[in-house]
Amino acid sequence: MRDFDRPVMRCVFDVQTELGRLCDEFIYKNSFRQRLTHVGFEVITEVPIEISFDRFVKTLYLDAVINGRVPYELKVVRQLTSEHETQLLIYMLLMRANRGKLINFRSERVESRFVNASIGWDERHRFEVDSSNWAGDPTFCLLVESLIRDWGTCLSSSLYTQAIVANLGGEETVVHRLPLSLDGEFVGNQGFRLCAPDVAFGITTFNRDDLSKQEVHLKKLLAATKLAAMYWVNIGRHEVTFTTIET
Repeated sequence: MRDFDRPVMRCVFDVQTELGRLCDEFIYKNSFRQRLTHVGFEVITEVPIEISFDRFVKTLYLDAVINGRVPYELKVVRQLTSEHETQLLIYMLLMRANRGKLINFRSERVESRFVNASIGWDERHRFEVDSSNWAGDPTFCLLVESLIRDWGTCLSSSLYTQAIVANLGGEETVVHRLPLSLDGEFVGNQGFRLCAPDVAFGITTFNRDDLSKQEVHLKKLLAATKLAAMYWVNIGRHEVTFTTIET
């Protein structure tokens, strides 16, 4: 990809040199597409990537695909972060691309990063399920497991959560603000997603080493509510854990 990328980056540097650092994102995108087209590349921008599960449908938009195969995501931010890498990685996993690149026009000099997809479609669909600490509603467990078997692992927790919320009736049905109390005193209303009137749920995508720390905080949060339980699903790369936390 590096040989392919060199003429692309020459166009990127030219764009920033002529436009500077202060334009809106769409200006850079338009100039990026125009310059690459002029030197012989095929560039498609705002490439739709649809992801769906039962009642949930969402379309994500990748900034550019060059010559029908290489994804590029363009940013206008102070600096690139791991969140930007994760965003592009998710696009790549969904379109089954092995490598892509982030480009940032706002930095003093053009900032760029290659992003590699180190896990393929087949591997993302090979995972173990640990429900040894599950004592909750089996229909919820079945819904989430069906979703993961359809999509695979390694996507963002927000995407999994959005799909589950949609299939439980949507945000108006699922999302509620509930009172929290500390030492018997009301301290405010906290947002929760409920799968039953007295049961909340949460989806995470942590590494296994981080699970015990997260569980401690979930127990503290639950203790401050009047909820009976929280269903916690952690979607790791090769293991999905279902945990019921009870008061």
